[in-house]
This record gives sequence, structure tokens and C-alpha cells, in this order.
Amino acid sequence: MKYILFSLAVVFLIGCSPKDEAYYTAHIDDAKNKIASCEDKAEEAFKEADKEALEKIMGDEECRAATSANRYFEQEQTKLKRKLAEEKRQSESQVLREEILNKYQGLSWQEFFVAYNAPDFRGGRHALDEGYRIQNEILKTKQVEAKKDIGSNEYDVLLKQKNKYCEKDRRRVSACVVYEEVMNLKKSNIIENLAANYDELKKVFNECHKLVTSLGKARKFSESNNVARSYPCDLALKAASKRRIAHNYNSPLG
Repeated sequence: MKYILFSLAVVFLIGCSPKDEAYYTAHIDDAKNKIASCEDKAEEAFKEADKEALEKIMGDEECRAATSANRYFEQEQTKLKRKLAEEKRQSESQVLREEILNKYQGLSWQEFFVAYNAPDFRGGRHALDEGYRIQNEILKTKQVEAKKDIGSNEYDVLLKQKNKYCEKDRRRVSACVVYEEVMNLKKSNIIENLAANYDELKKVFNECHKLVTSLGKARKFSESNNVARSYPCDLALKAASKRRIAHNYNSPLG
């Protein structure tokens, strides 16, 4: 009988003892109910302007413990939602990546440029789209392939092929844009090389001087100007100007 009474007393004491944060963390529904009860009591005390009762509720250990446990629960729920959302995004991104790669990666750079500009291109048109990022990875690869392909030709050969690359399409993603980038790079390299090699520059420059001046003396001014503005005379003059030794073809280099 004494044992039974002792057991009942223990249960009673446990049931009546203040519940701490650890308890409410493990029993979140109880925490929410406790918070609701505390809020109701606080609202009632506020309405009755009972400052003492309000302060008592605000300092209540169980109210504070339940609030703290619920705050931690909500933070963990937010973390979990973010984690699940990120996992979902990564999964969808991988599916989209495989779809885009399978469809476009095997195309030649010419075929890809055409596909890229088509209305039904499977990618993204906005910088924040995952498809946009993936398509740009492929685009950069194809642009490198295009530069290598077009750049395998010499500058003077490419000069005659401008219509081939630029007559039909001059959009941002096109052979024409790559062609112009390649030509600008080759032009800069030729000027740099001529400026660095005086003997070669002198040879080309003086040949141009001779032709330009002879046409001028023959009063063929249009032809003379065309020669001065055409390859290789245009670049030879730029190289000479870069070295600050000539700015026109009035005189030969000594």
C-alpha cells in the first residue's frame, strides 16, 4: 500500500513539475498549446490593464521554454524545407542538363548556331534560368570550335570570305560575330608582328609606298586610296604609326 502511494506521489510530482525547453522540444504540440494559452492570458491581462499579471506571464518559465522550443522547431523546419527545395532544384537541373546536352551537344557549331536562334530552342532566355546557364556552357564550347575552324584560314583568305559568314546572319550568336572576332584578333597580331619586326615592316611599307605614290602620280587617286586602305598596306601603315615612324605613304621608310 505504501509502495502504491509512493508511486502515485511520484507521478503527481512529475506531472506537476514545470516543463522545460527539452520537454517542449520533444513535444512540440504541447509547446504550441502552451504558447496559445500564454498568449490568451497575456491578452486578457493587457485588456484588464493588469500589469502584475502581464509581467508574471511574460516571466513564466514554461511560457518562455515553450516559445524557445517552438522557435527552434520552426528554424529546423525552415532549414528542412530549404534542403528539400535545393535537392528538388538539383534533381530538376540534372534532368534539364541531360535533356539539353543530349539534344545539342553533338551538333556542329554551325548547326548549333542555327538551333540557338530558332524560336523553339530548348534552353532559357533569362540569365536566372537554369536552362540559360546550361545552354551557355554549350554555346561557349561551340564558339571555341567556330573560332578554331574559321581561324585556321589566313587573314588574306578570310578577307575574301566575309559574305560567306556575314551576308545572311549578323545576330549575336552567328558565324559573322565569330568571323569578326577572329579577323580583329588576326589583324591585331599582324600589326604587332610588323611593328616588332622593322625589316619586314620596311619591306611591306615601301612596296605599298611605291604603289600608292605611282597611282597618285598617274592621277588615279581613287585606286591609290583603295590600295592604302586595303591589306596589307592598311596594316603596314598602322604598324608604322604604332612605331611612330610614319602616318601616311608620302615617304618610304629608310
